[in-house]
Amino acid sequence: MPSYTVVGASRGIGLEYVSQLASRSDAMVFAIVRNPEGSTHLKDVAMSSKNIHIIPGDVGAAKQVSEITGGKLDYLIHNAASTNVNTVYKGFDD
Repeated sequence: MPSYTVVGASRGIGLEYVSQLASRSDAMVFAIVRNPEGSTHLKDVAMSSKNIHIIPGDVGAAKQVSEITGGKLDYLIHNAASTNVNTVYKGFDD
């Protein structure tokens, strides 16, 4: 059973990745979001599929994914982003 982790899965492209991957009965999908309580669309998708696991956190949630998958992750989709007025107009420091 292939395992997929989607970081930034609460809405938009990340949510669609989760939805499409979960339609595969042979897939195990981990949706990593900062705020599971506020991720209403993701929770709706997860309720209709048994192979979605919502994990609160960020890319640092690797330990939780590792425990559930037995230490093996097949695919990582890193879709998380962070923007604000300063980074949009001025860029990042590094």
